[in-house]
Amino acid sequence: AVTGNCDMAVAILNTDTLEIDGNLVFCWDKNYQKAFNALKELTAQVEVVAIEKQFFTGVTLRNNITTLELIGIAKLAAAYRNYHNEPSLVVEYSPKEIKKEVVGSGKASKEDIINKVKEVFGFTPPTNHEADAIAIAYTYYLKNKSNL
Repeated sequence: AVTGNCDMAVAILNTDTLEIDGNLVFCWDKNYQKAFNALKELTAQVEVVAIEKQFFTGVTLRNNITTLELIGIAKLAAAYRNYHNEPSLVVEYSPKEIKKEVVGSGKASKEDIINKVKEVFGFTPPTNHEADAIAIAYTYYLKNKSNL
């Protein structure tokens, strides 16, 4: 599961151009290239990429776009693995679906998620983002444990 802070993602934007074989192909963000390379390495080590579906309220359009672009990069990295090696499954879950699966209520709070992660895995995640990532991965496990 990959999760992150969209405000932080917006702060690192630095537009550049990407050239392939000496031809300008399209505008590309240098940090997106770094993200793609890092995610490509990560997806080479896993069979499933689990992503939280995005639901935006009260944030700027720029944050929404950046977050969705980064999700697209994660999907592209998984597809790259699929093309070059073995299939890599990409699954997406809504926040409500994650809360319902992990805690038992689609209206669970962040604290409820953190407490459940602590109960199941025996530690408190250092950040909310890490709690989210663990909850997303745990959702996949709970929904698919009979097939694993």
